[in-house]
Amino acid sequence: MGNITSVTLPGRHVLEIRHVKYDDSLFFVRVLRKIRP
Repeated sequence: MGNITSVTLPGRHVLEIRHVKYDDSLFFVRVLRKIRP
């Protein structure tokens, strides 16, 4: 549905930036999740 850019942050967090093309507009969905050890 779109490109997903994963950025690794300190503290075992991953920031996923999802580029979604919707109605000729570009939306950015940022998901911050904690990685399980």
